[in-house]
Amino acid sequence: MGNRMRLARYAAAVVVFTLMTGVGADLLSRRAPGLAGPFLIAGVSGLLGSVTAASGRPRPARWTMLTGAAAAAAAGVVLAPDGLDRGFVIGAGLLVAALLAIFALLATPRAKQARADRPG
Repeated sequence: MGNRMRLARYAAAVVVFTLMTGVGADLLSRRAPGLAGPFLIAGVSGLLGSVTAASGRPRPARWTMLTGAAAAAAAGVVLAPDGLDRGFVIGAGLLVAALLAIFALLATPRAKQARADRPG
């Protein structure tokens, strides 16, 4: 029953991060790399992290998502266009990165808790 609960817990996250990756790909096709970069990075790392966490490996999942959040924030700043849209693009990239980091910290148990939850 524990595996079913773990899979159910991360199923919605997998759907959300898959949609986020799709949005990033659409933004890239519309030649908006400043927004596409953070969405693609956060979507892929969130998807990988959620699948890893669902498979019972919370520590690598947490690091995958936190690294992805840092990369998404950096991509938002680096890929932001000059001009009026720069602040918006940077803000959107930082928001996506912050939400991924918050999810990583809340959705994956700490090392002590993860050891206590293991059977046997």
